[in-house]
Amino acid sequence: MNEAKAYLEQLSDLNIEVNQLEEKLKELQCQKYEFGTDGVTGSSKTIPYAKHNIIVSGYGLSKRVQREIDKLGQTYADKLERLYTERREAEALLDGIEDSKARTIIRYRYIDGMEWPDVAAKMGYDCTKDGVRMYAERYLGKIC
Repeated sequence: MNEAKAYLEQLSDLNIEVNQLEEKLKELQCQKYEFGTDGVTGSSKTIPYAKHNIIVSGYGLSKRVQREIDKLGQTYADKLERLYTERREAEALLDGIEDSKARTIIRYRYIDGMEWPDVAAKMGYDCTKDGVRMYAERYLGKIC
């Protein structure tokens, strides 16, 4: 039981980490752009093709900053992919639980990260925090 319970206890933390990384990716995509100017040389389209300077201005990120943002974004995306895989595996574990009450209690506690009193309140019909906790622990003890 200890191994399964330890695995399940990690799931609520996994969901927190997923949400955190998703927020970080959003922040990276919303980086503030800075106003910048640059100059180029051009000429008219007709003869005498006289060279003249053209000022170009706009908003953008420096190439160095953009490279760093892209690298960090890729790191976050890779980590998220691994976390999503772990979450799918946890869902598969839950799908294997035939007892609906146990599955619901385990989802509330270990996937959604609820405290035992909140799980009991969600389960309703005179459930106590100790009652739902013991039900889950007994069930986990049977399958391990």
